[in-house]
Amino acid sequence: MTSPVPAFIRRVFYDTTELRAVRSLCLFSMLVFSLLYGGKFAGRQLFDGAGPATLFFVREIRIFLTFFFATWIMGRIEARTIAEYGLPWQAMFGHRFWVGALLGFASLTCLLLGMRLIGVFHFGAVALRGTDIWKWALIYVVVFVLVALTEEFSARGYLLYTLTRIAGFWPAAILTARVVRNLERLEIA
Repeated sequence: MTSPVPAFIRRVFYDTTELRAVRSLCLFSMLVFSLLYGGKFAGRQLFDGAGPATLFFVREIRIFLTFFFATWIMGRIEARTIAEYGLPWQAMFGHRFWVGALLGFASLTCLLLGMRLIGVFHFGAVALRGTDIWKWALIYVVVFVLVALTEEFSARGYLLYTLTRIAGFWPAAILTARVVRNLERLEIA
């Protein structure tokens, strides 16, 4: 006589109404790793000899597009939108974005002023003039927004959403933080 299947196992593997969370997570992981490795290989071939700033920018774009594309594919499979994974387009540059941007600017300003007060940072002379100031300001805005989007999609997008379906929010948040940290440490991206 066989014992009944525990409810947790049944919920993870036997539900037929939708692609289950564990299987979804495996498929998402396969997509992400194959796109990261393929993109890294292509990036080495296309940008051989490029400077560190260019390589950083290309890396961030590659990681963002990898997670965006994998999330989009999973959304299509699960009949969900990207907004359901915690990344709503309509609220992207809403009130919370601007509060976060202001807090980020204020915290960096306080850090630099504090470092200046203790003598470990000096502002120096103005190195840019005229339109160069605005050009580099725009470049920095684009890079910071790109880094923020990359972080959102890689650490708080589909991965966190799906792990939350499996284990609840806090265990999922802790596991997601560890996974992303280890990916960065291993330099897979």
